[in-house]
Parts: sequence; C-alpha cells; structure tokens
Amino acid sequence: MRERTLLTAVLTATILTSCGGGASGPAEKVLSKKIYTQLAGKYQEIYDFQNGVARVMADGRQYGLINGKGQEIVPANVYYIDQPIDGMYVAYTQDNKYGAYNEKGKLVIPFEYDDISDFCDGYARVRKGQYSSESKYGFVDKTGKVVVPVNYDHASEGFSEGLAVVGMDGEQSDLYGYVNAKGEEVIPLQFKNADIFSEGLAAVRMKTGWGYINKKGELATSAKYYDAYPFSDGLAVVEGENNYSVINKTGELVFNLAAGVEPGEQFHEGMLLVFKNQGKKFGYYNKEGQQAIPFQYDCADGFKDGKALVATLQNKSVTLNTIDKNGTVTGTISSFDELDDYDYVEDLCYDAMYLMKRAESVSSTLSGILDELEEFTDDEDDYDDDDDW
Repeated sequence: MRERTLLTAVLTATILTSCGGGASGPAEKVLSKKIYTQLAGKYQEIYDFQNGVARVMADGRQYGLINGKGQEIVPANVYYIDQPIDGMYVAYTQDNKYGAYNEKGKLVIPFEYDDISDFCDGYARVRKGQYSSESKYGFVDKTGKVVVPVNYDHASEGFSEGLAVVGMDGEQSDLYGYVNAKGEEVIPLQFKNADIFSEGLAAVRMKTGWGYINKKGELATSAKYYDAYPFSDGLAVVEGENNYSVINKTGELVFNLAAGVEPGEQFHEGMLLVFKNQGKKFGYYNKEGQQAIPFQYDCADGFKDGKALVATLQNKSVTLNTIDKNGTVTGTISSFDELDDYDYVEDLCYDAMYLMKRAESVSSTLSGILDELEEFTDDEDDYDDDDDW
C-alpha cells in the first residue's frame, strides 16, 4: 500500500472533532469548582471535555471517561483510551486488543481487533492479525457493524468521498481497487497501487506509471508519472523523470517546479509548501507557480484559515511564529496549547524539537513547549500501532 512521506518529519496530526452536544473545554471550566477539586484529588489527569465527555487517567495510567457532572461513564480501569474522533473513543487493553466507546460510555466495538483507525465520516478501518503477513482489514460503523468484510490484505485508513481503497496480495504483484460503505467493490481490484479520492479523482498506479481515475474507474489523465499526489484547489502535484510539476484535472500542465525544489503533497488554501535543497529552507508557491513567500524557514506547515506555522533557527536561537500569505508574522507561539490550532502542526513538531535541541539559546516559553512536545511524542510512540498505510 502507498506510504506517504512528507517533507517535514511525520507525526500524524489530529484535530479533535466529535459529534453531538455538551460542553467542551478545560475541565476546570466545565465542572463546578467543588466537583473539579474532588476529582483533581482522585485522578492523576483530567483531560479537556469534548461534547460533555472527558478522558481521565487514574494512578497507574488507567483511563476512563466522565460526564459533565463528574460521573464515571467508563470506569478508570482501561489500559488506554484515545482522544475522541468523530464522537468515538478508540481504546485498547494491555494485551493490545482494540475496541471503541461512544460518547455515552457504551462499548459499541468489543475488544477483539488488533487495530482500529480513527473514525472518519462514521467509519473506521479495523485489523485482525498482529503481523503484516497474517493481517486482514475491513471497516466498521459507529455501532460496531462490519460494513466491509475483514478479509483484505490492505486498506486505506478510512473512506474518502464515499470510497475506500482495498487491496489483495498477488503472486506477482498486489492489486488494488475501491469499495463503498456497503462493502461493494465498485472499482475492481486492478491497479498496482492506489490512493484515496480527492475532489472526485484518485491517483492510481498502472503498468505505465501513476495517473488519475474518476469514480467510474475511468482514466482522467495519462498514467505516465513516477508519482502522483491528491488534488486540492483543483490542482495536483506529480513527479516526472527529472522534476516535479503541477497539473489540473484534465492533466494539463500548469507549471513546472525548478530543479532542486521539492513540493509538499498538495495545496492548502492556494499555497504550496516547497523545499529548496540548496540552503535547506522552506517557502511557498501560489497556484500560478510564483514564489509567494521566499525560502527562509527551517520548517513549516500548510496554511489553515489564512495562517501557517513556521520555525526558524537564527544565531543558534529558534523561533516559532505564525505568518499570513504575504509572509508577514502575525504572532508568536507562546504555549503548547496554541499548537492545537494548526492542522499540520505535528508534522512540524519533530522538526521543531530537533531545531530546539540544536539551539544554544531557547526561551523559557520554547523550553516549556519542548518539554511538552517530548512528553507528547513519547506518549504517541507508546500507543502508536498503525500499519504502513
């Protein structure tokens, strides 16, 4: 299955989303002062509320869930409960069996899987089998119903635009196709590799190279590229024999990137993150292929809501700033919590940690961020058991 590599070090970003009602925010603001004081003495950690539910960690790193009244809806005896995604709490036991709770605290997916991905649009990929040679994948909905049989050798992490990638190992090569949420193979397994749909098109690998298909399985562009990335803002990055290019949905060339310039995988709000090998700096191109922001950052992420997070190391001192689409600094990151505002920030986190460790001068604020980043990434390493999708 295709394994994506970002220009920045990869740590999968997670923006907390969930469905339903209820208060959200820090526990000390959601709970009454009396209840918060009582629970602070009971639990080692009370995490932020999401739609009226919060994770708690008891002594010994056992997890549970509480409601807005401070009542346990899941006793704090679960080995680990992850952050809520799409209103679901994926959890697992000490022997690495995965299940999931809903926001009412009901165990809707029993602890019988060897992995469960984050829920997205109501579905999650599940895996049975500890090792890649014996692993089988399928999909479940929020009730725990299996909607795609758990008998595929490969599967994308989730559905996109109503379809998911599935694949089977073959004697000479693996074959990939697409299923819908009814488990129907709507595009037969016929490709050497495949990616999820984006803006109505998906990158697939054929004998002649990578190209794009529509939802009927028909080729929308030539299959001639060394690699091809998802469409965004009507454009896609493709890799040719000697350079990277940007094409539109009919496969027409929009612009070529200069030699020695590597792009991010896709545009974000009309801006493409680019990296120049000479000088090892990041900058941004616009949709016309013009240099919108010079190569001047040591690490950077994509734009969201008109802002991007960038890091620079100068005079052995590192700075984390936000910029607008003109490259103007709009703010300086002053706390770890502020990092949650950025979709791709955790792609940046490892790089930022690396920069901070290289720097001889680090402010007390950044020192605190570094400590929290290290704790955060250590926790992620402890609990991350994803496959190579």
